[in-house]
Amino acid sequence: MQKLLNTLRDSDPGMVEALAEVWGVNLARLDEEAALNALQEAMLSPEKVEDRWDRLDDRERGALQMLLATQLKMPTAQFEIAFGKIRKMGKGAIERDKPYKNAESAAERLFYWGLIAESYEQTKKGMRATIYIPEDLAAILPAHKTSYANLKDEMEAESAFQQGPVGMMQIEEEELEFVQPADTSIVDDMTTLLAYLRVHTAEVEGDRFLPVEEDRLIPHMLMPSEPRLTFTLGLGVAADLITTQEGRAHAKRTTLQRWLSAPRGQQLKALAVAWQKTTLYQELWHTPGLHPEDGTNYDAAGARNAALQLLADNIPAEDWWSIEEFITLVKAKQSDFLRNDYDSWYIRDDRGDYLRGYDTWDQVEGAYLETLLIGPMHWLGLLDLAEDAAHLTIWGKAFLGLVDWPQPNIPEEVISY
Repeated sequence: MQKLLNTLRDSDPGMVEALAEVWGVNLARLDEEAALNALQEAMLSPEKVEDRWDRLDDRERGALQMLLATQLKMPTAQFEIAFGKIRKMGKGAIERDKPYKNAESAAERLFYWGLIAESYEQTKKGMRATIYIPEDLAAILPAHKTSYANLKDEMEAESAFQQGPVGMMQIEEEELEFVQPADTSIVDDMTTLLAYLRVHTAEVEGDRFLPVEEDRLIPHMLMPSEPRLTFTLGLGVAADLITTQEGRAHAKRTTLQRWLSAPRGQQLKALAVAWQKTTLYQELWHTPGLHPEDGTNYDAAGARNAALQLLADNIPAEDWWSIEEFITLVKAKQSDFLRNDYDSWYIRDDRGDYLRGYDTWDQVEGAYLETLLIGPMHWLGLLDLAEDAAHLTIWGKAFLGLVDWPQPNIPEEVISY
């Protein structure tokens, strides 16, 4: 893939001047080669790159995430379908319209900020326009930054919450160990998976990718793990973004654009609601130590929603609480939320022994609840985690119906030149 300096050498003089303004480079008294070198140095400064990344909105960052997941390039036609047209301007039009300040699409903003470029490559059908990220620039993009940012309404939503009955003791923050804040990286990992499936498709068996596909996909995830990849696949199918046909997973083009075009908060809400309703992703089959057999009388959505209601009814909305205490509380208050008959379900443990009777509740229901909390709910950004502790995020409160869904207000930040 072409590097930044060669990309700058191929650029129109008007484009170079625009990039110098965006990146704060004074080109006065510099000859052409010195100007390009000065601009390259600024654009490869990790601090400047991170600053520009933070000024992008979610859709613009999502476009870069998609390119990072597709070997840094994508046919221009496909990219513009997803992220809008790029007006190609000469020096006079750039000076007049200033597209780097007044972009008409996500793609155009990225182009006139120099974060993407266009080239032509030879294909079997002839020359094809391709959008790409320069290789050395891609290497320093802070694509890991996915935490809750710009949630202007968080304080209003939290203050509007009227705390209901609390059935558990709070944990003081100074007592916490190994804190894992939730983030919204599931949106980025879904975008990565969809980008891959648009280009390659991937072989699946049941509700999982084959191991060879996992080996290809997992390194591209922000949170790389097989359980999370399997969850992302199930989530994509549940949200009608992915379809499986004849043993292969495909991105569903008819619904892909609508999801990609939505604000990040709406993307996350769509994924969370799809998970809440789906019967396709079955947590019981993904609980460590449990091996259910086909025919087990398991209602994935029913069990999940029963557990979610128990959370809404019993946990402190504002404080950290003990996962172990919550599981103990469920056992005492509503032990039959999953199995109402402890002897008729066919579930084996790792040794191959059947788990039957109420005495196996901790091994089955307890393990199921823990998996639900530290897996899907954390991956979806609904729960912060610590050692035997959890805490609802603003999204988690909204998901459980305790507050309204936040409406992030992401302002267009003006660069100071």
